[in-house]
Amino acid sequence: MGADKQTVAFYDAEASPYAAHSFEASQLRDFMAELPRSARVLDLGCGAGADSAAMMAAEFSVTSADASIGLAAEAKRLWNVDVQVMEFSDLNFVDVFDGVWASASLHHARVADLPGVFAAIRRATKSGGVFHATLKADNN
Repeated sequence: MGADKQTVAFYDAEASPYAAHSFEASQLRDFMAELPRSARVLDLGCGAGADSAAMMAAEFSVTSADASIGLAAEAKRLWNVDVQVMEFSDLNFVDVFDGVWASASLHHARVADLPGVFAAIRRATKSGGVFHATLKADNN
């Protein structure tokens, strides 16, 4: 379940322009509305940290994770968000999070690795937890 090195290198090199993109505001609001007050949230593939910052501002306890060192640096610079630089295969949390936010990140995993990634997300999520993921559809 290793990260695609070419993809990570792209995000490292293009971290600043990528960080200028906006986050999924309406989907994020809906996700947060499903969470209990002061929930613990994993922002998996947090990118430049805008969503993490929004969840922190809403008083959630957020663990931000991304495979890109460059994006982690942008998250710190732009939003003062500390990011754990890790790949999907590094997920080793057990029953920690009330919610997992994986916005536009899981499509970077190899299809063959997705069952293991989803299993790791499930282990990390408390019973009754909320999971949000946006994925790209392939028409081929």
